[in-house]
Amino acid sequence: MVPLPTIRAHNATLSSLPPNLVAVFVGGTSGISHYTALSLARSVPSPKIYLIGRNAAEASKITSELKAINPSSTISFIKSDVSLLRNVDKVCDEIKAKEKEVNLLFMTAGYLSLQGRTETEEGLDRRFALHYYARARFIHNLSPSSPPPPLPPPHPSPASSPSTTQTSVTPPRSTSQTPRSRRRSV
Repeated sequence: MVPLPTIRAHNATLSSLPPNLVAVFVGGTSGISHYTALSLARSVPSPKIYLIGRNAAEASKITSELKAINPSSTISFIKSDVSLLRNVDKVCDEIKAKEKEVNLLFMTAGYLSLQGRTETEEGLDRRFALHYYARARFIHNLSPSSPPPPLPPPHPSPASSPSTTQTSVTPPRSTSQTPRSRRRSV
């Protein structure tokens, strides 16, 4: 585990980041996202923070806390049940309509149930929808639309340079050539 003084030293460097950093907190009305948003507001000049969650009353309290910590921050709450993928798409569309890019994406929405499979309206298991599908959808929808620049070509090493020596590769033996004693029945 990273020692707390190391974390604090790193967080102190965040103040050198440019203003108007866009951060999205999915599950932002409690727990880890709540406290991460507070830390971000303390550390970054003029952040734009989007809190995504179901609890508007908690979001209102958190918004007040964030504004008290950093009055130059812009806080937006989007009420949504992100266990439904159509809601994830709507939230992403709303954010993309306002922002050119998202710099930070925190996804801590969760769901605890001891009942086994509980389906959403879309027929997905609620836990799996929150812990996997919704996260993948947020990443896909909020990633930059242009592909990253291509990687430079690899530098040839002396071992990979063309030579006059040829090597031969022996193909693996097919199952028909394998002795019976080594075959497995299925």
